[in-house]
Parts: sequence; C-alpha cells; structure tokens
Amino acid sequence: MSDLDELFAELMQDSGFAAEYERLRPGMELSESVIRAREKAGLSREELARKANVSLSAMRRLEDSAKIPGTAALRRIADALGLSLRISLVQKSAA
Repeated sequence: MSDLDELFAELMQDSGFAAEYERLRPGMELSESVIRAREKAGLSREELARKANVSLSAMRRLEDSAKIPGTAALRRIADALGLSLRISLVQKSAA
C-alpha cells in the first residue's frame, strides 16, 4: 500500500471527510470518464468543447469536477466523443 493509499484510508475514518468524499464522488467519476475518453479520442479540452458546442469554461469546470453540466451538454459531449450517455441512480452503500 502506498503512502497515498494509507493517507486516504486514514482520512476515510473521519465521518465528515467520508461523507463529503461520497457527496463529491459522482462528479469526480464523471470528470475522470470524460478526461479518459477525450484523451483516447486524441482531443484537447478546447477541441472537445468546440466539437460538443459547449463553452471552454464549462468543459474546464466539468474536468475539474467543479460543476456537472446539465444533461443536454453531457449528451453533446458524449456525442462528440462517439459515446452514449447513461445516467443511473444506484442504491447507497451502507456506511
């Protein structure tokens, strides 16, 4: 286990940290998915924003996990990447 993994495990013992991490997790996972897909497609952030017809600032916020755009923008981003958009609600895990 790396030092970073150990630190994360220690931080997750704090209920406040764990709750905030879980609250932010969907945005982080979405951000990571978009970045991976964009890089796989060989597009810069600017190129994807232009191709998806979304503002560069919106693309920055999405990739920085600062704000999740609406479904219309997410659909355009998915289309620009040649992907389908799937949104689902899942049962919360017992803490």
